[in-house]
Amino acid sequence: MKIKYLLVVFIALGISSCRWGGFQKQLKDTISYNYKTLKEFVTNCDSKLDSNCVAETFSYPIFKDQKMLNYSIIRKLTFLITFGDTSDSTLKKTTKIFLIDFKDFKQNPKYSVYYRSNIYTKILRQDSSLITLQIICKSHANGEQIANYNNFINWNTKADKSIVLNDILINGYQEKLRQLAEKIFRKEEKLGDTVMLPFPKYMLKGGHFSLNDNFSITPKGIRFFYNEYEIKQSSTDIFIPYKQIKSLLRRNTVVTQYIK
Repeated sequence: MKIKYLLVVFIALGISSCRWGGFQKQLKDTISYNYKTLKEFVTNCDSKLDSNCVAETFSYPIFKDQKMLNYSIIRKLTFLITFGDTSDSTLKKTTKIFLIDFKDFKQNPKYSVYYRSNIYTKILRQDSSLITLQIICKSHANGEQIANYNNFINWNTKADKSIVLNDILINGYQEKLRQLAEKIFRKEEKLGDTVMLPFPKYMLKGGHFSLNDNFSITPKGIRFFYNEYEIKQSSTDIFIPYKQIKSLLRRNTVVTQYIK
């Protein structure tokens, strides 16, 4: 567990809130589900918010007869609190270890703060072949929001698998898509085509724009989301309409139903 690194980064940066909005309209559910809530704490935070308060709360859907999808949701939730270490068998066990480590770490008076984290999963869309989920992690320390992280799952219900860009875009799409996304980004930032993207305003490796793999499939296009400090201090989303990438789209995919 990288608890020390996590706390130092969160407390030092005091990350601001994200701007992600509810841009998708959910259709009638096609697969039934129930929401599950898991709350783990070292000391109870409900009655007294003091420096002993350390708690994690999860809310997520369990879909009927969808073993692989449910596993993917749990794995993504576990990833959020372990920075990629998903070796522990259950979310409950992983969370308990995280909270105990956190409490031990904050014995240092410098980090003697109460901490609460809420991680919840929104169902953005369901249709006959696609489920789109948004996982939101919000953490607070001493009443201040210190982290707001968003991640997405696009699930092909017929193939029973997570959707990657290679599933919906033709071979060799990468550079054309990157160039288009950069053009949209520069337009939104009011930057010319040749203007440098300097650090620290833009946090790009080598000053070069690149696409990430955190995206959401919508009826109108693909929306890429950058969390805070991935590309700049605030969160950023880049929306690419299907009409601008028709030549890059594969035939007979989950997005074909949206193409007119």
